[in-house]
Amino acid sequence: MKKTTTKIIALFLCLLTVIQLSAPFASAAYFKDYTLTVNSSKKILNTNTARWSSPKTSFMYENNGRFFIVNVTDKVTVTTYSPEFNKLAETSIAFELPLWGGFFSGKTYNYMVFGQTNTEENTSKETYRIVKYDKTFKRLDSASITGAQCNTTVPFDAGSVAMAENTDGSELTVHTSRERFTSEDGLNHQSQFTVILDTATMTPKNDLQLFQNNHVSHSFNQLVQYNGNTPVLVDHGDAYPRSIVLSQRQANGYYTELDLLDIPGATGANCTGVNLGGFEISENNYIVAVNSIDHSKVTSFDSFNMYGLDKDERNAVLLISAKGNTAEANVKKVYLTDYVNKNLHATAPYLVKISNTKFVAMWKEYKLVESTGYSGSKYFSYEENGVKYVTVDESGNKLEQVQALSAPCNLSDCQPIYSDGKIIWYYEASATERRICTLDLNATAPAYDLGDINFDRKINSADALLVLQHSVKIITLTGEKFTNADVNKDNSINSLDALKILQFSVGKIDQF
Repeated sequence: MKKTTTKIIALFLCLLTVIQLSAPFASAAYFKDYTLTVNSSKKILNTNTARWSSPKTSFMYENNGRFFIVNVTDKVTVTTYSPEFNKLAETSIAFELPLWGGFFSGKTYNYMVFGQTNTEENTSKETYRIVKYDKTFKRLDSASITGAQCNTTVPFDAGSVAMAENTDGSELTVHTSRERFTSEDGLNHQSQFTVILDTATMTPKNDLQLFQNNHVSHSFNQLVQYNGNTPVLVDHGDAYPRSIVLSQRQANGYYTELDLLDIPGATGANCTGVNLGGFEISENNYIVAVNSIDHSKVTSFDSFNMYGLDKDERNAVLLISAKGNTAEANVKKVYLTDYVNKNLHATAPYLVKISNTKFVAMWKEYKLVESTGYSGSKYFSYEENGVKYVTVDESGNKLEQVQALSAPCNLSDCQPIYSDGKIIWYYEASATERRICTLDLNATAPAYDLGDINFDRKINSADALLVLQHSVKIITLTGEKFTNADVNKDNSINSLDALKILQFSVGKIDQF
């Protein structure tokens, strides 16, 4: 028996060298992820270090108690999950135009945006198409925007696509970007492009002119929310204006503009040291989340470099303005992190709305690691350091200390959602592995959790080792530990239970 036990433990210890153990979660909330097998052929993680953005390809929403993931590759794949994240159905939708723009789930309808280039500057050519679907993704209608209307050669250029609807869903705002028709100077300039649709007729309600009333150039990211029936837009501009700018539409079709964060540097210098991450509306305020360098360290900017900055350390920052505020001096700047001079970098935070007065900011933290190039020059590379989050009120006051979600948790370009006390999002860990993450803000680790024998809030190879030790009588599991260890529910604990736990820990199975 002793010889057999030694062999089993030796084999298991060999397995431990190739299986990564999950660190315990350092928060009062309860984090859990579900590993699912998919055929995604993509891996998009949240970095936010580029000069500009691009259309998102990962979306998640809830409808009638079920969760839906809209995942975009060379087609749109919609997967339906149960509340326990068991796969219920899957369908694919072909692009209607060659370029992908974005997705939005509204109160009654779903919407997708497609586009195609128009470098020939053909005024009759369709450049944007906004498609309306019912909640089963049956196509209902579409809006077509031609070259004459949008003056666009490249839709979605150096920007993203954000959508929101008014209180009753009768109006949809699509806020995106474009490369415009050739100007008098012979150049194709980039700016925002905004379409406000009557969703019943799918016709534009705003003026689709060359220079719209909410003109921002260059606009490197776009977000939109509705304050009741009023669309409120946020742009990351590098020229006109060079700021994070908030634009609120008025009844006459014009906009009031407020610079939330002035960005130093030459007009049109693509490098700004800022990325735009999230935008939410509280009971009294507008809240915008960005990451930002210490601009005092930069001597000058151009479209490729930030001179004088030896490393790209960035803080996670909230920009908060009262709804009626019209003065930049009254914008409140709240630093969620203190990363500058500490070799740390925060991605632009997501904002998750919990209530009208409570929000969660989430970002990815990177360590900056100094390395030496072939020529002996020094440079800094990014090393993943986990996902961080913090709960704040509508004024940006922290309601807790910043919390950490240790690896293998990650963020992608999927905006996290809030449902029944949980923050939920997903990312593609590989071309065949999808992880759905849940963060229960109101619960600690349950006393009973099948497969979790050591009560560390994770199900991994450490639990499998305990089961294996019990099976060869090295230890004895009793009580809740015995109950959790019997994953196949046959009233005994043996190597089959250990195998199932080990398979679960590496994603071979997604349930017991």
